[in-house]
Amino acid sequence: MGSEGFDRSYIDLLPGTDDLVRAVLAANLKTSIVVQPVRNEDNPAFLNYISQRNRVIYDEDVFMGYRFYESSKREVAFPFGDGLSYTTFELSLISVDVDSNGDSSKNLVMQVCARQKSPSLIRPIKEPKCFDKVFVRAGETATAIIKLAKRYVASFWDEGRDAWAMKKGKYELLIADSNTHTPLSATFPLGESR
Repeated sequence: MGSEGFDRSYIDLLPGTDDLVRAVLAANLKTSIVVQPVRNEDNPAFLNYISQRNRVIYDEDVFMGYRFYESSKREVAFPFGDGLSYTTFELSLISVDVDSNGDSSKNLVMQVCARQKSPSLIRPIKEPKCFDKVFVRAGETATAIIKLAKRYVASFWDEGRDAWAMKKGKYELLIADSNTHTPLSATFPLGESR
């Protein structure tokens, strides 16, 4: 069994449970059966199941909402920013030009997400950092202007120091037009931890 202080080494039903289910079904077909997820990753508790350094990590605040789906590699029905624009857009890197390839003029929200390439701490797969909404006329190009300081890209709350901190390493900026569509990226180094 699992507990607040330790984890089970398995997530199977207890021995004999399958036999019990078969016996109950044989006795009464009008029975409800609670089923385990098909994959361990389908369970929202999956990310907290294995402890680190012999302590249980309660970090569901980091992996709530879309972050849970990214971490467990599950598809989201309606990703943030996806919307129903009834047109298509094409993105290009550097100045984040947005070309409307559709027949109607619409708004598009461009997002910048960031992630550390090889984090030493548990971090989300990507973190939204800023956005800009641009209006693009049908068949035309508009430019999204997004300003972002390096300290906002790499910072996280360090509970041990009770302060904002940054870890050195390689970081990646992801330019996105929805939470699941990140066609453009750029990598940069952060030379020192702060």
